Amino acid sequence: MKKVLIVDDSKVVREIIKAILEEDSEFQVIGEVESGEEAINFVKENKPDVITMDVNLRGRDGLYATREIMAENPVPIVIMSTLFDPKNKEQVFKALEEGAISVFEKPKSLGEPDFDDYSEKLRRELKIIAGVKTIKRKRSRKIRKVVERKFIKTFDEEPQVRGKIKFVAVGVSTGGPQILNEIFSNVKKDFNIPLVVVQHITPGFLNSLVTWLDSNTKLKVKIAEEGEHLSAGIIYFAPDNYHLTVTKNLIVKLIDSPPVHSCKPSVSVFFDSVAKNFNDDVAAILLSGMGNDGAEELLDIKNKGGITIAQDKGSAIVFGMPKAAIDLGAANFVLKPEEISDFLNKLG
Repeated sequence: MKKVLIVDDSKVVREIIKAILEEDSEFQVIGEVESGEEAINFVKENKPDVITMDVNLRGRDGLYATREIMAENPVPIVIMSTLFDPKNKEQVFKALEEGAISVFEKPKSLGEPDFDDYSEKLRRELKIIAGVKTIKRKRSRKIRKVVERKFIKTFDEEPQVRGKIKFVAVGVSTGGPQILNEIFSNVKKDFNIPLVVVQHITPGFLNSLVTWLDSNTKLKVKIAEEGEHLSAGIIYFAPDNYHLTVTKNLIVKLIDSPPVHSCKPSVSVFFDSVAKNFNDDVAAILLSGMGNDGAEELLDIKNKGGITIAQDKGSAIVFGMPKAAIDLGAANFVLKPEEISDFLNKLG
């Protein structure tokens, strides 16, 4: 049984979320509150397995509540936000910096044609998040500055780059925004290789994610476009609802085909194009996420001579995707985020 606290200043929204969750016997809604102060006090007295947190609340907002909960009584938090409010989106990613795990769109009315699909996705997301281990976090956390350090080896030898790396491919899901922020904020401004990312995220939040990361990194961050040639020192993200592939000539090709591993964009589709079109001239990284999207294809990249990296268990918010790759023997290296930053700085 997964115990849920719903935090929202709208009674209607609270009731809709409650109704969605109570369709599944695995959930028990143990509390509903409308302010940040109430949320903080509730968590002190009770221990929910997961919290749905609005950002705009009566009294103290969701950002403040997230910061206090993660500092004193950490619980996995999913930020619930409307897609049409730019201010909400800014607060959403600040909340992720404070320790929230994921972001999900607020429910619409019960009569929406895609309501059942939305409900199933929300329940699936909360089941994943409820199992995430959380730790206490400092209230004022600043992005770590780049420092020189010796590369920390997890395997017996450092990666040997036999030729020029043409680009770096990254796949990530739940927990991705925080990890990407940590990694990319420590990549030096003279990094001279394209980075391409497939990130599973609720449709509608990608633009805000890109804007947030762009403000925290020395590199340009943008959404990839059909037919675009990859340029050095730019971080590209696959757009919502399209699979992304890269040709031998570093041209982006977007594909509107069915989801793979229930994901669109899919890391597997992306990594498959990398394995087919590149050899020892590419590096691929698989980060935090649920399931096995990208794991088999990471092995294909490794077998073609590419450098392959999986995130380590201790730093991954959800270890599913990296673990699947490690279990297959697909990763040359298993690294922490700071080690991945160092590795990228060595490459570029």
